[in-house]
Amino acid sequence: MFLRIFASAALVAVQGPAVAESRPGSASNLDCAVIYTLVGQGAASDEDRGHLFYLAAYFIGLHEAETTSDIDDAFVDRYTNMTSDEVEREGPLCKARADGFEARMDVLVKRLGANAG
Repeated sequence: MFLRIFASAALVAVQGPAVAESRPGSASNLDCAVIYTLVGQGAASDEDRGHLFYLAAYFIGLHEAETTSDIDDAFVDRYTNMTSDEVEREGPLCKARADGFEARMDVLVKRLGANAG
């Protein structure tokens, strides 16, 4: 039950108003991976869940590249100990970073489409 309430709070936090894309240290890659995992668990549809887990994977990749270690233990520890206040504070920062990534991917896909013809 707590996880459902927590995931609902995370969803609200991540869907909150976007702020300018933050520097990577403003909301840690690990925190963003955990938040998008929590949000994904509470997603209403398979499509939404897949999209949110895709973003979690993006932040997991950034974390592993930054730390040069697997995320496993750090993720479990952070997932277990993250508070709803942290989700509310970090969620909008993670959303801004995810929005920036998605915008860059949209541009890339359009460029690739233009070059395909």
